[in-house]
Amino acid sequence: MNAKQLTIFLLAGIITGLISCKEYHQTHEKTKPPQVQPLAADDHFRSYTITDDETPSLPYYENFNTMDTNVWTFESVESFPDYYDHDPRFAISEQYSRASGKSLMCKVKAHDHAAMNYFESTGNANCRDRTETSIFPYQPAYTGVYYAWSILIPDDGTFQDQLSGYNDDWLWNDTCNFMPNSSHPCQPLPPNIKCSGKTYQHITQWHKNIKDENGSTIEYDSCGGQPPIYVAYKPCDTVPESVKERSLVVSYGLYRPSNAACGTKQNLVFPGILKKGEWIDLITYIYWAPDTTGYMDIWINGIQYAWDPSINPKSKNGLCNSWGGNSRIMVPFDPGNSQLEPTVRGANMYKDVHGNPQSNYFKMGQYRGQVTYTQTGYVDEFSMAGSCDQLTLPYPF
Repeated sequence: MNAKQLTIFLLAGIITGLISCKEYHQTHEKTKPPQVQPLAADDHFRSYTITDDETPSLPYYENFNTMDTNVWTFESVESFPDYYDHDPRFAISEQYSRASGKSLMCKVKAHDHAAMNYFESTGNANCRDRTETSIFPYQPAYTGVYYAWSILIPDDGTFQDQLSGYNDDWLWNDTCNFMPNSSHPCQPLPPNIKCSGKTYQHITQWHKNIKDENGSTIEYDSCGGQPPIYVAYKPCDTVPESVKERSLVVSYGLYRPSNAACGTKQNLVFPGILKKGEWIDLITYIYWAPDTTGYMDIWINGIQYAWDPSINPKSKNGLCNSWGGNSRIMVPFDPGNSQLEPTVRGANMYKDVHGNPQSNYFKMGQYRGQVTYTQTGYVDEFSMAGSCDQLTLPYPF
């Protein structure tokens, strides 16, 4: 590439997607960093307990070289000794790193239902494999927060393209056999307990809190449903594993399947942007609100993206890009194109039965439907701040 070509390339990058932090805040009201308060632990799902003096304040940065396990909590089968096969699901790894030498390895295997005790107490099969780590600052309504983190699916990793899981009886019987030290008697699932054949691969969630900042269990109103925001990649059984890219989906909005009045998810699809063997850097700015004043903007690999309403999601189905009935194809933002919409808007906080908005906590790792194979991913360079200039990043923004 000669000097003239390089100049043209750089100019194209400036006008297409590369909107700086300063430029972004010229068109968005700058919000104060939210006050951070502790949340009580849910002992059924957490390996560690957060105390008042160990709750993170903003700005916060974690490069996973020496992970603060007093701040991060873990949700995996490792929390249940009777079911753990002594193959670590979490580990600080030197094999891959975005910038600082180490990262957090997250492994999920068949039957990694991180709610085994929930099954024992209720008889309700969870049917979901998960290995996730969470951070619990309390984000009040009407405050804005930046989140930045990096994700890697290794070059020899496995995409989840198996669209149906194991059958119901094998689930529980094989769990007993798979965990030889289990004290639970082996028995088939009751006839009325069924595992869905649906599958998915969530790699990040902002999930509604189980308990409030005082440690009391939150009783949500009739709309308290699915995570208001999550990041996933799209399983695609029509594409061979040798194709080392998949589409990323960011699903936004309040939603409860049993109550259509609660809202509709907006599914933002980034075609082919997740590639094996390559780190993907994500930054979101989320203005938390229980009403239509809520919104989110997103950058991937330093580029701000926007919805292009002129593209039909079904026309770009080579990587199974359609994600439900409200899919939106995202492209690099060009301020000169008035058709592009970089901001997704709508409520992103559920309310309790008293009408009070309740905060969401951040979790990342692997959360999937029931499939039969092992998957390993890596996360690194997590940063959270009330303004973009307070983020700690190994790349320009």
